[in-house]
Amino acid sequence: MKIQQIALVFMATLIAHCAQINKEEIAGETPATTNPGGGGGGGGTSTLNAQLATGVVDAPCNGHTGDGCQSSFSDPTKVTSGVKGAGWGSGSFDVYSISESTADGGKYATLILDWQGGTVKNVPGLDFIVYENAFEYAGTYGTRFMDLIIVSVSQNNTDYCGWPVEYKGKKGSDSLADFQNGSLTGDKNAYSKWPEAWIHFAGKSPTAWNKDTNPMSYDDLFATKTTEYYNTATPPVLMYSRTDLKGGGDGFDLDNLTTDAATCTATVLNNIVTNGFKYIKLQAARSLINPDTSALYPHEAISNGPDIDGVLARHVVP
Repeated sequence: MKIQQIALVFMATLIAHCAQINKEEIAGETPATTNPGGGGGGGGTSTLNAQLATGVVDAPCNGHTGDGCQSSFSDPTKVTSGVKGAGWGSGSFDVYSISESTADGGKYATLILDWQGGTVKNVPGLDFIVYENAFEYAGTYGTRFMDLIIVSVSQNNTDYCGWPVEYKGKKGSDSLADFQNGSLTGDKNAYSKWPEAWIHFAGKSPTAWNKDTNPMSYDDLFATKTTEYYNTATPPVLMYSRTDLKGGGDGFDLDNLTTDAATCTATVLNNIVTNGFKYIKLQAARSLINPDTSALYPHEAISNGPDIDGVLARHVVP
């Protein structure tokens, strides 16, 4: 949970912003449109039925104190009432925060949502987007404040399948030069601020989409843009670039699901890929063991749990 930390970071990032020019190159941008009944999305040319997850199945921090739960951000309806991102450089307060605690098997570090009977289908490209309130560290050419999330999906809320998550580790001092140095081996027990080090995790990307102040079409939300980071030399020099979703958030494709030794057999996985899923589970990565190290995943020093803004599915059927 980074709400309390945003104020501490804001002044430092504001000062550092003078040292970096951040330029977004967006191809084929279309005017945003709204759908009054769809949480601030809609429009475009797609015939797919995009929907936000509107059902709260399990939100253990709701009404609970202790175990890392934050009483000021424990209302799970914040997740289901529409995404209200605060942009690439700051985090929204309109969120539900999950703990990083391992108490009761990570119970309070978990949120389970559904589409109230609807099924999220497998379509070409990304199938859903998870929105969390990560934000960019200005002046660093691409590092971010992140609360990492491990995502899994299920047809019956019992047998869950997830993605092949991998943490690449922190290289050297986590500078741009170290990050790009192919001869350096990442330390998987140390935390990296580079989202590229966290493969198939959510919570890596800021949320630009806001149903009230920055409405976007569903087509645009599932489209990508390139962000370029320049220094302040004359002329400016391109230091780094990356591809993000136009509205932010982290996208997932059911075609990339993987089996595991716990609940995701080949049969379960094939059923989800073929027929879709009804439930999505979001777990704080910090509450889980990294099999590569047999230790909890590392986290940002001033972090204490992800802040969930919503989950948008590309195509939902009754």
